[in-house]
Amino acid sequence: MKTIDSCTPEELFAELNVARAAGPPTDTERKRAGTWAKAIDTLFAAGRFEETEHASRLLLQVDPDLAFARSMCGIFDHLPPADGSQTPFADDQTRDVQVVARRDTDVVALLFCGRSHRLGLPLDAMHRWLGRLPASLIYLRDFRKKYFLGGINSLGPTLDATLTELRRTIDQLGARRIVCYGNSSGVFPSLYYGHALGADTIACLAGKTNRTPAFNAFTRDEARAVELAKRFPEATLDTKLLFETMPKPPRILMVYGEHNWSDRRQAEHLGTLPSVTLWPLPDCAEHGAIKEIINRGEYPRVLEWLLHPSED
Repeated sequence: MKTIDSCTPEELFAELNVARAAGPPTDTERKRAGTWAKAIDTLFAAGRFEETEHASRLLLQVDPDLAFARSMCGIFDHLPPADGSQTPFADDQTRDVQVVARRDTDVVALLFCGRSHRLGLPLDAMHRWLGRLPASLIYLRDFRKKYFLGGINSLGPTLDATLTELRRTIDQLGARRIVCYGNSSGVFPSLYYGHALGADTIACLAGKTNRTPAFNAFTRDEARAVELAKRFPEATLDTKLLFETMPKPPRILMVYGEHNWSDRRQAEHLGTLPSVTLWPLPDCAEHGAIKEIINRGEYPRVLEWLLHPSED
């Protein structure tokens, strides 16, 4: 097979069909599975869902024990159809802010992507669920990869400028209620911006709540935490400090794999606050909580929780 970028879907299908016809996977085919998975993910990122699903199901037949193939097939088993119930949207991966307005709603959802500029899945896939919500949507990416603390390029050179522009956009949408959502590296900014903008609820899927060097010492995130503290010395890098003194803090949901030590530790750190709900996924050690909860058929519950108003 050619390189991932030059491989056509037909060539991928042909190679998978040959491997499937050969019977149980050989060691060589198991090693090849990583290349096939990357090719499938490239199709997925390009929004070619039918081809992605076909290749994923072929790969599962080649190796029924391959976790990637099982997960991808599970995603397509639960992916809502593009049946016109979603607000119109086509992801432009070069844009860091994309506003999807919905009429007859006073709710806006700010959606913070992680370092891969996705919400765990490509935005076009996530919009199959999110586009059905009774809310306007603002998809956000941080091309600076500073956890949004340096602001968002197209909204301004600083965090303050970005927040000002976001408030203006929220006002233009006629929104009176703000909810925030973050995945992986988007969790910290969903909490940080949620606090700054007065969010009512915040849903977080497997990410950091505390980015201080002390909390992340002797972990693989220590170097990033030290760099962040030097770059933004005035920032409150422990989000627990933002919410613990608020008279009416937002409701916060933390979804994470029960057996993922880092994600559990970060969630439980914030989980000591009474406004925080912890949702550990049993028998899950993966960081990709979004894929796991979709495969379990429970993702709609996350969105129901996000949109349900907090009680006064």
